[in-house]
Amino acid sequence: MDNLYFDENQSAAIFTGRQNTLILGLIASHFIGEHPPLPFQFKMDFENGIRCDHTGRYDFDFGNRFPDAPIGSHCTAVGKLFCFHEQELLFAISCIGPTLCMIDGKLYYRSTPREEGLHHERFFSVKLSSGYHTFSFLSEKTPLGFGFFFGKVHPQRDSCLFLSPLPERDGQLGFVYTPPLPLERAKAAISCLSEFSWFPILGEEEGNFRTLVPEKVLGDTWYGSAFALCQIRAEGYCKLSVHAEHESCPSTGRKAEVYVLPLGKKWPSFPEPAAILSDASPQASLNVKRGHYFLIVKIQRADGKFHTTLHFKSEPDEIYGIPKVHGYSANWLYLGPFHEELPSLMDLTRPEQVFCDKDKKLFWKGAYPHSTLRVCAENELFGRWSHPMALLLYGILKTGEYLRRDDYMNYVRQDVALISAFQNYSRFDAERFGFPSLNQPLVNFDELYDCGAFGALVLECQKHWELSGSKTLVEMSARHMREEQLRHSDGIFCRRDQSIWLDDLFASVPFLLRFYQSEGEVSYLEEACSQMLLFRKYLYMEDKHVMAHVYDLKWDKSNRIPWARANGWVLFSLCELLGVLPREHSKREELLQFFHDMAEGILHTQGKHGLWHQILDDTSSYEESSSTALFLYAFARSIRKGYIRERCLTSFRKSIHLAWEGLITHAVDCHGNLYGISQSAQASYSREYYQTLPCKKNDPLGLGLLLLAGVEKCLLDEYS
Repeated sequence: MDNLYFDENQSAAIFTGRQNTLILGLIASHFIGEHPPLPFQFKMDFENGIRCDHTGRYDFDFGNRFPDAPIGSHCTAVGKLFCFHEQELLFAISCIGPTLCMIDGKLYYRSTPREEGLHHERFFSVKLSSGYHTFSFLSEKTPLGFGFFFGKVHPQRDSCLFLSPLPERDGQLGFVYTPPLPLERAKAAISCLSEFSWFPILGEEEGNFRTLVPEKVLGDTWYGSAFALCQIRAEGYCKLSVHAEHESCPSTGRKAEVYVLPLGKKWPSFPEPAAILSDASPQASLNVKRGHYFLIVKIQRADGKFHTTLHFKSEPDEIYGIPKVHGYSANWLYLGPFHEELPSLMDLTRPEQVFCDKDKKLFWKGAYPHSTLRVCAENELFGRWSHPMALLLYGILKTGEYLRRDDYMNYVRQDVALISAFQNYSRFDAERFGFPSLNQPLVNFDELYDCGAFGALVLECQKHWELSGSKTLVEMSARHMREEQLRHSDGIFCRRDQSIWLDDLFASVPFLLRFYQSEGEVSYLEEACSQMLLFRKYLYMEDKHVMAHVYDLKWDKSNRIPWARANGWVLFSLCELLGVLPREHSKREELLQFFHDMAEGILHTQGKHGLWHQILDDTSSYEESSSTALFLYAFARSIRKGYIRERCLTSFRKSIHLAWEGLITHAVDCHGNLYGISQSAQASYSREYYQTLPCKKNDPLGLGLLLLAGVEKCLLDEYS
C-alpha cells in the first residue's frame, strides 16, 4: 500500500510489533511527556491598563484616558503575542477614529472613513509562526472620538493574552501605550520603544524583600489587618533581623507578626509567629536554616494616620528573595485590608484563593500603583477547559484504567483538579478585568461545545476521586443544558445563528447520560433520547444511511454533506445511549434500528487503507484519522454489547481490523504522533470547503479518540 503521512517503516505497527498495549502506552506517554503537569503562572497586570470587555475585545479608550488631547494627536499602543505553533488567527477591529495595525512591522490594517465612528467591525486573518509577534497600533483623535476595540474572534475558544513588549517589563500582561503625541513622534514610538515613556506607569518599588512599605500599596489611611508575602531562599544558616520604623507618635495599636514557613512541608494548623513587633518592641531577630521559605508578615493598624516601614537584614548576607511573578521585579505581594475574619496562613499560600472582606473580594497586589496579580496557563495543553482536551483526558483516563497505569490516571486527576480549584478565580478575574485570563469558557457557557464534553469528563473523574469544586462544574453544565442552551420550537438544540450541528449531539448526549447515572434524574435520559431522534429527523439522509453535518433552520435545508467526524459523533453517542437505556424503554427499539441503519451505511464507505474519507460519500477526499477512531470505537463496543446483528458480525469485525491496522500503520508513527486529523469544520454548504480542510498532527481531540478506540479494540480482542 502507498504511504499516507510517513514511511510505513516508521510506523507504530512496525516498531511495536503490532502490540496494541504498547501502542496505547506510546501515544499516552508521548503526549504527557510533551505536556507535563505544570502549575499556572502569576503575571503582573494593571487595573488601570488597557482592559478587555466581556467579549474579549481590548478597549483602547484613549478618549476617556486623555479627554484633553487635542484634535489630530495620536496614541501608539504596542503588545506582543506568543504562539505555541504556526497558526492562522482571525482578529476583529472597530475604530472610533483613524487607526492602523502593524504586525511585526508589516501593515495589516488601515481603517477607512466608512469604518470609523464604530460603524463597521472589520475582520482580518493573520498567519503567525511559533514564537512572539509584535502588534503595533496608531490611533488618531478626531471630533468623533479617540480609540478602537481589538481582539481575537471567538476568544473563549483560544484566548489571546498580549504581553508588554518592553524588556524591563518582560512577562507583564497587557499593552503599553503612549500619551497623545504629534503624528511623527507617535510613528517613531513604534520602532523606538526605549526612547519613549509608556503607560501604565510603573512607579517606584522596593526592589527586594529587605524593605516592606504597606502604605505604598494599601494607601495612607488604611486600617485593620493586612498581609505581605514573598518567597526567600537561605543559602546557609542565617540570622534574620527585622526592624519596624515608625513615625514618631504615641502608641496607635500597630503590630506586625512575622512568619517563616518552609515550602513543601506540612505546617501546624496554627503556626506560631517567628517574631512579633509592636510600638513598644519594634525589633526582633530569628534564626533561619538553609532552605526555601514563605516569608509572611501580618500587619495590624488601629487607625490610618501613621506609616510603618519594615526592614529585614540577614547575617551573613545569604538570604535572597525569589522572583515569583512574571513582569514584576520586586518580591513583596500585598493583600488587604481585612476588617472581619482573617484568612488562614495556609490559604495565603494557595494561589487559587480569592479572599473576601465583608462584601468585597480581595486578591494579591504588587508594589506598583494599581498593579495586581493575575493567573495564566502557560502550558498550551494542560489545565485547559476545552472540548478537545476533554476528549484527550478521557482517552488517557480509559487507557490508564485498562493498562492499570496509575501515572496516567494521576495525570488526568491533576489536570481536572487544577481547573476545578481555579474556577472561582476565573469568575473573579472576569469581574475585575472584563474577560478572564484563565479558562474563559467557565465564565460563560455560550454553547454546548463549551461544557458538554468536559462536564462528562468531570463526572467520569468523580467515579475515581473526590475533587474539590467538581460538583459545581457538573451542575453548571447541567444547568446550561437544562435552562440556558438555545433550542428550536420543537426542543432540538440549536445555535445562535439558527443552525443545527451534529457536533452538538456529542457535546450533549454523553453528559446527559452520565448525569442521569450520577444523579438518577430520568429527565436527563429522556432528553438524550429526544435529542438523538430530533437530530435524526433533521439530518439523516435516508438514501445514504449517513448524516449531513449541519441544518439551517432559516433556509429549512441541510447541507447534505456527510462530514466523517460528525457522523462519528453520532455513532459514538448512539452506542453510549444504548448502553445506558433500559431494555424496556419505549424508544429503545427505534434507537437500535437507527444504530443498525447508520452503522451499516458507514461500514460500506470505508477507504482502501482502512480509514474513512473526510466526506463519507466522496472517495477523492482524504482518509481521516479521528473519524476512523470514532467508527472503530462504536463498532467494537457495539459487538461487545450485542448491538450488531448476527449476520453482520463478520463484516464489522473485518472493518475493525482494517481500521486499526490502517491507523497504526499509516497514521501513528513510532514516536506516538498521530497524523491526518481534520481541522474542526464550520457550517458550510460547500463540499470543496470540507475537502480542503487542512489536516493536523497531534490534535488533542484526535489523540483522545484514538486512545478510546484502542482500548475498545483491546477489550474486543479479549471478549472474542
